[in-house]
Amino acid sequence: MWRLNRSTVPSSVAGNVDSVLNESFNTWYGGIFSQGSDTTARRARFDNVNAILWKRLGRSTLGVTFVWFSRLSGEVLEVDTVFNKRVPWAIFPDSPECQSSPEAYDLQNVATHEFGHWVGLDDLLDSSDKDLTMYGFSAGGEVKKRTLGRGDINGKNDLAP
Repeated sequence: MWRLNRSTVPSSVAGNVDSVLNESFNTWYGGIFSQGSDTTARRARFDNVNAILWKRLGRSTLGVTFVWFSRLSGEVLEVDTVFNKRVPWAIFPDSPECQSSPEAYDLQNVATHEFGHWVGLDDLLDSSDKDLTMYGFSAGGEVKKRTLGRGDINGKNDLAP
């Protein structure tokens, strides 16, 4: 179960933030992630709350996901995602093409990438993976990472119980 700190959500995405985040989670495994009540968490920390929030991050960072796990069992204990409130956010219409506002980052595009970390995947950094959701870089106006590529699906399936 994930919880949103609604007070940190930028106004540019506030109207549809719940549906976009749910859609991003469902891209990985439809139905296993559910939204809980809102949280007041202001930072990522191990507190038994899977928090999603916005705060100031380094200028070149769009989002960061923190995963806490048991070293004995390997079980994931908690996951938090923080999006950068220093960059402009948007929710673009469904389209396979980049959008007309390249200075803004599509929330669903970036959230789908970040939630790939929730299922255990790492960033891909080789330029040959640039079209995959788990590629560690994104561009303003980009929407292609809303859906999974073959490599993302293979990675997800390799981790599935």
